[in-house]
Amino acid sequence: MNKKIILFSMVLLFINIAYADNCCECPDKIIDICNSSLNVETLKSNYSNGETIEFYNNLTPKFNNFIIEYWIEYSNGEIIRNKRNTTNLNNKHYTPNIDKSSFIVIKNRLVNITCENNEIYGENTIFVDVPKDNKPTINLINYSNFNDTLILKIEVYTGHYNNFTLNVILDNLKNETMKLAYPYTSYDLEVKMSIIQNCSLKSEDHNMIIEGSDIKLNKKIGIINNCYEEQNYDVNNSDDDYNIYNQYPLAESNINESYSPITSYAIAEAGNNKFTMIGIYIGLGIIAFMVWFLLKNKNMLLKEKNGIHSKSDN
Repeated sequence: MNKKIILFSMVLLFINIAYADNCCECPDKIIDICNSSLNVETLKSNYSNGETIEFYNNLTPKFNNFIIEYWIEYSNGEIIRNKRNTTNLNNKHYTPNIDKSSFIVIKNRLVNITCENNEIYGENTIFVDVPKDNKPTINLINYSNFNDTLILKIEVYTGHYNNFTLNVILDNLKNETMKLAYPYTSYDLEVKMSIIQNCSLKSEDHNMIIEGSDIKLNKKIGIINNCYEEQNYDVNNSDDDYNIYNQYPLAESNINESYSPITSYAIAEAGNNKFTMIGIYIGLGIIAFMVWFLLKNKNMLLKEKNGIHSKSDN
């Protein structure tokens, strides 16, 4: 009998062990998420520009219902790739396309938990190498005229040259020379050229040359000359077409009513001495007329006076 009881107990124990997972509910493991850690893992620490970077948000310990925010920035804090959210730990990818060799930082943080004085975040700094171009470049971005100053915006990449020499030449009017000290460096330049407004400078397109190393740019630059030059007049000039009240002769097509309205007084143009001589002749004529008129009236008065005396004698 005892043997049967022992055998029966062993069978029950075996059944209990075999089906324990199906007949029992085990409580969830409790995790203190404020003691979790988060970091960013990559396969290597150096990449070439254009090479895909594969990275992994590593959360320890792992738990459900998390949200991880991640982004990429330069070492100075400038963001390269905007912030994104993820609810999984799958591998992420980024392919850099930057202008020069730089350190970049991949960052992440948990955003859906609140832990007092304990923000959970991670980061990984990697280097992205951009091969240096030995060939320099020059680009004229834009230009503008301000009063008597021509302002040029120029981009220069010096390539492998130390003390790169940049020349800016405006016809035979102006020449500016600059020395750019560092190789493999980009410069954003603002070149100001003061233009002397002498009247020999025509308001037209002038040839601008920007050169350095074996690069030479030619550009037509429009310049407006606001110079006004006083004309010298010869008092003995016999040409009647000069107008002393204007700096330039007026063509017939430029004459209009509003330009020189006529009033009750006229101004004689100082082209020659014709008006002066006519005035003299008219003056002499008036004087002669007045002398004649006075003499005639005097004779008439004398006759009338003599007539009165004759009548009184009779």
